[in-house]
This record gives sequence, C-alpha cells and structure tokens, in this order.
Amino acid sequence: MTLLLSLAASCTGIFEDRDSCPSRIYLDLEEDRGLDHRSHLSYVIQDVGGVEEASGEATLGELGVDYTVKVPKGHLYVFGSVGAESARISSNLYIIPGGSDCGTIYHFLSEADAYGETCRIPVSLNKEFSTLEISFAPDDDSGANPYEIGIRSNWCGMDLSTGMPLRGLFHTFPEELFEGHFSCRVPRQGSRGLMLDIYVKESTGGFDHGLIDSIDLWKIIDSIEGFSWQDESLQDISIVLDISRSQVTATVGQWETVQSLTITI
Repeated sequence: MTLLLSLAASCTGIFEDRDSCPSRIYLDLEEDRGLDHRSHLSYVIQDVGGVEEASGEATLGELGVDYTVKVPKGHLYVFGSVGAESARISSNLYIIPGGSDCGTIYHFLSEADAYGETCRIPVSLNKEFSTLEISFAPDDDSGANPYEIGIRSNWCGMDLSTGMPLRGLFHTFPEELFEGHFSCRVPRQGSRGLMLDIYVKESTGGFDHGLIDSIDLWKIIDSIEGFSWQDESLQDISIVLDISRSQVTATVGQWETVQSLTITI
C-alpha cells in the first residue's frame, strides 16, 4: 500500500500543471546609445489588457548581467525610459513642464510571448529628443547679438506606453550660451507647429519679450533630406540665422538646407 501511494504522489508531481507558475523575464540591454551604465532605467510590464504586472528601476549596468523579473505568463508589453526625471510622469505620460527644455530622454518599447518558464525581452533605447543649436550671424563687425529667442510647439512630451508624441503646449526660452549662440532640447514632434520666435534684447541686456517675428522651424527642418521626426532615434540639428541676408541654414550631419526668410525688424 505504501508503495502504491508513493507512485501516485510521484505521478502527480510529473504531471503538475505549470501554467500558473510565473515566467522569469530577462531584460537584455541591446542598444545603450552610449549612455553611462550607471544611468537608471524605469520600466513597466503590462498584460494585453494594459494591467500592470510589474514595474521597477535598474541601472543599465544591471541589465547586462541577467536582470530578471517574475510575472504571470502571457503576452506582455514592456516599456521604459532613461532621463525622464526632469518631467512629470502621470499615467505613463511624460509631460514637459511649461518653460522647460525636454529632458535627455531615451525610451524603449518591446513585446513578447512569455508562456515559458523564461523569456528574453530586448531593451533597445532610442533618443527621443533633438538638441537645437541656434546661432545668429553677426549683423556688424562688433559681433554683438541684439536678439533673444523662444521655441514653442504643439507637442509637450510622449506616451511612454506607446512611444507616441503627446499633444500639448511646449515652450521654452533657450539660454544664450555665448554671444549669439543658443541651445535647447525639443521632444519628438507629431506634426507641424514647431516655431522659433525672435525677440529684441533690452538695452540693459534683459529680455523684454517684444516679439519681432516667428519662423516656421518645422518647415525648414522637414526639408532636410537626412532627418525625420519618425526616425527611431532622433538626430541633433544646427540652425544659423543670418538676418542681414534674410537666410536660414539648417544642418543635420552631412545634410544641409538653406532657405530665404522674410523678417520684419
């Protein structure tokens, strides 16, 4: 009798239903975009219904040494970001505060069938911002720059769960790094609306917000052959404004476009 009971218990163990056991998810870093591996990545794992199964934070260095998370088996969506600390995140929406630059945000989005005991999720980060380097060609030999600028658009961040641009007002007044040279970061754009506003400086060197004119940056950037707001990872853009010649030059890598301006000073 004891022998029969032992055999029955053994068979039960052999045919145990393991569908209810969790799957061990391996987050595997494939593309780091050259980021410091001490950088922190925040991630969320959801099921097909959008229910959060797990979330957490890890350094990029940890992802390279078999970083794992246990979740229920099923088809999973995994997304995350690096550098989103500078903005407000609500319901997986990355929202840039008014008056601020876009953060140096990198994002990934993956999905996988996690029906086995283990499942590998690739983490390939994409650059979700473009740095605009904007400079004015000097009007005279003095090299003095009489202008300030503002940047605005209709896209204020991104939906981290889909990777899509988030509609809303974005506006910032870039800092003048040195005479006539400005820099700011803008988020991925969804459609037209990226504008550059030109203002005149006060005689005291302040900023009186007296608008001179506005330039359609979207139109200019859209004409650069080697750039698209749909690129997986966005490139940086250099823009030179030559007011005296009524000309703007936009450059991305080896690609350049030159367009005429009509500015009322």
